[in-house]
Amino acid sequence: MKTETEKEKVKRRHMRLMVRVMKAVGGNQSELARRIGKNVVQGHVYQWCNGLTPVSSEFAVLIERAVDGAVGREEFNPHIFEGFVRAKQESRAA
Repeated sequence: MKTETEKEKVKRRHMRLMVRVMKAVGGNQSELARRIGKNVVQGHVYQWCNGLTPVSSEFAVLIERAVDGAVGREEFNPHIFEGFVRAKQESRAA
């Protein structure tokens, strides 16, 4: 039996998380791209959803904001945001 590499684990985790992200935006990849802004287009979202490229820490933060916290940045990149503590009333408008 082949053991799963760390890269494959990250890919599977990101794909599972992107399912939740897409539910939060009504399943529309273009809508998520619009909410994220920062020159993100539907093609970027497609690549994340299909495991073609990983979600970077920068985009994890932007995705979290785009879906009003439905999926947290620490879920995408726990090694980077380990111990991340969210303020009780963190403003999503920032």
